[in-house]
Order: sequence, then structure tokens, then C-alpha cells
Amino acid sequence: EEQCRYWDLCEASELQGLRQFLQSLGDNGAAFITKTCKQGINALHRACVVGDLELASLLLEFRADPDVQAKDSYSALHYCSNSGFDDLLLFLLQHNANYNATTSDEDYYVSGTALYMSGGQTPLHLAAANDNTECVRTLLRWVKEESGSDSSALAYMNQKDLDGNTAFDLAVTAKAVETAELLMPKNPLHLQRCGIDSWPPTDEWITKKRTETAKIQQRRIVAEKENKKQEELKHIKDNYSPLHRILVDDHITQEEVIDLLISKEIGKLLKGSDASLANLKWLEPTPGVFLIPEFFSPEAVRMLKSECDNFLDSDLPKARPNISVPFGFKLDRTGLFNTWLHHLQKGVVEKIGKLLIPNLPELKSSETFVKHYFHGKDTKPSTHYDPSELTFSICLGEDFTGSEVYFHEVQPEDDSCGCSKRVPHPKPCSECKLVLPQQVGQAVFHIGRHIHGVFPLTSGERMQMIMW
Repeated sequence: EEQCRYWDLCEASELQGLRQFLQSLGDNGAAFITKTCKQGINALHRACVVGDLELASLLLEFRADPDVQAKDSYSALHYCSNSGFDDLLLFLLQHNANYNATTSDEDYYVSGTALYMSGGQTPLHLAAANDNTECVRTLLRWVKEESGSDSSALAYMNQKDLDGNTAFDLAVTAKAVETAELLMPKNPLHLQRCGIDSWPPTDEWITKKRTETAKIQQRRIVAEKENKKQEELKHIKDNYSPLHRILVDDHITQEEVIDLLISKEIGKLLKGSDASLANLKWLEPTPGVFLIPEFFSPEAVRMLKSECDNFLDSDLPKARPNISVPFGFKLDRTGLFNTWLHHLQKGVVEKIGKLLIPNLPELKSSETFVKHYFHGKDTKPSTHYDPSELTFSICLGEDFTGSEVYFHEVQPEDDSCGCSKRVPHPKPCSECKLVLPQQVGQAVFHIGRHIHGVFPLTSGERMQMIMW
């Protein structure tokens, strides 16, 4: 309640009420000033975003730290420089804010679109990139006066972000000519060194520069993500204690995987010739949807379910299947189960898939995950199709009712399927070609573009393993 009161006062800029509130908290007032809202910023950050000098002054009076960085790695100075509030920028500098603070690489989303913020940027970079000339002027003047030399200001101007850009470079690519001229060194050879033939630069030069920056940025993003992935995989491998060591055995063979998971009769056919596999029995209750009852043995189902539960119960990092189903994880992203998953894909799923769908292309990659549904917690039905050539799905239990899978038609290649056929619904509709009860151990094969969804559970919990 006190925190809500604090944020209400800050957002309304009720300075007198805020002062009285912070005074009433005594030494605890400083703790409130450091708290962040759900956007990951504190009250001083917000004051700098909207340019509220009086609010910022009050917060600094109560010992707010101007160098604390928000979730997006911006400091108060970064927000001022980004928004162009040069009076507030100067005020923060006078209160010892660090003009050399740099950002980190950050991913964030706006209206579902992924955006990327380059790291290594000082407040000067942001002021230049946003054509905030007065902020640039204030920062350069402050650096020069504080250091007492032009060389310090020049070094500040020449500082590069992680993409290799100076503040001048960012001003140029933003077509902020006046700001760029303010940042341009007096050396007449500077433009030549930057590859600029004329001033102001041509649109062609700016486009080329932006493209070069994007390529540098993309290479760094890929490298950073790969490094992070490898660190995470090593952490998981070093710290996970499996219930069934055979599932994390990197040397398990394809034949051993078939013996371990597949019911005996089907396993014999898989280990035999193509002619023997032709004797496999399946059901096709609607065109393009194939069922094989008792595909995994009961022992295999129990083993996989217990191992998945064991990993879910651990405090190790987990890549979730998707936003709509937060309970579950991607098996292939753990680095633990990839050998038997590969054998399952190539020696079982793809082999049977080509029998069921003769024109099925080679499956060059796969993604495997488990979804864990709970009664009262599973999300609303989602009518969709999969980004896969072939989808293999198998129920791992346990005790539940409801949660049937429904199938509509196949999504056309040109995506011309009517919206009415993609609307989520909690019970069968006129577009449903098949409503399929889930059976433990039963395998379902269908092409990825077959539109389908899942009804809510009416009791219990259910775990499903899916391979694309």
C-alpha cells in the first residue's frame, strides 16, 4: 500500500505530498526511492523521461542515486539525453551524475516487435543519435570545464559504442547535421578518415553506414547468444542429477532408443526392413491425421514423465515452449537429451512419417518440448498450425479429463484460410473435422499446417511431448 502511494505521488508530481510521505518514512525513505516499477525504472528515471526537474530535485534531496541503471541499462543521464531535457541534464551533472556511464546490449519488445539497443553508449551517444543539440553542447562543455582541457572533451567525443560508432557517427546517420557539426573534430582530415566525400553526407553514404552498423550488430548478437547458450548448457550439464542415466547417455544407439521407448511389436517393425515397416497399423480418423495407439510402452511413458518432472522441479534454467503455455520446457535446449532425441527423429518419427505421408521432405532439423497442462491453470484454447513439415505428439499422462485435441482443415500454402476457422473456442465448432481424446502413450502424426488446438482440462493434469 505504501509503495502504491509513493508511485501515485511521483506520477502525479505532488511534490508537497511526496516530501511529507518520504519524511514520514525516516530512514526507510531511501529504500522507496530505489524501488522500480514494472517497467524496470525508478522514480528518478521517470522524472528524466518526462523532464520533471522539480521531481528530480526532490528525489535527489532524499539521496536518490543518479547513476543507478534501469532494467534497460539507462541511467538518469541517458534518459535526459535521449529525451532532450538539457536543463535537467545539467542539473544531474551538477549532482555528480556520471557522464561516462555506458549502456548494455538489450533486447526489448514494442507491440510484439523485437528491437535491439546497442551497448557501450554514453549519454553523448544518445543525445547525438536523437539530434538533441543542446544536450550535446551541455555535455561537451561540462566535460571540458571539469577536466580543464580540450583533450578530455575530444576523448569523450571519440568514445565508441559496441558497434564501433562515435557520437558523431550516430548524428550523421540520423541526418542530424547541426549536431554532427558540433561533434566534428577540427582536423580537416577527419571526414576523409570517416570515408565521407562531401558534407553533408549523401543519402547513399548514410544508407551504407547504417548497413555496415547493422551487420556488425548482428554478428555481435549472434556471438553473444551463442556464448550465453554454451554457458547455460554447461551449467545444466554440470548441475543436473538425472533419474534415468540412460536418457542423458551421449552414446546410446538408435536400436537402444527403439528398445527403450517403443512398444515391442512396433519396435520389431522399425528395426526390420522397409517391407516389414509397411505392416505397421495406424488409424486415420480424418485425412492427414494419423494415430498409432500404444506407441510408447507404458514403462517408457512413466520414465519420460518422471524425468521431465525431475527437470521441471530443478532450479536450472528452462526454455519454455511458448508464452501461452508457461508450464513445460524445451528438451532439446537442455543439451541433456539430444542423442536419444536425434535417434527418435531420424530412426522413428521420420521413418514412419514417410510411410504415412509419401511426399514428406527430409526432416533436416527438429525441436522437441513438453507442455504441462494443469486444470484451472491451462490457458485459453489456441487454434493454430505448427511451423513444421511434420508434427509428432505423444501423451505422457497422467490422470485427467478433457483436453481433447481438435483439428480443422489444412492451412493453404498462401495463408488464405478464413479467420473464422482460426478462432479459439472452448468446445467443438462447425469447422472441427475431428475431436480426438488424449490417450497415454498414443502417438499422433500430422503435417504442421493442419490447423488444430486443445480444449481445456476439466480435471487433473496432462503432459504432452511434441516434436516438430
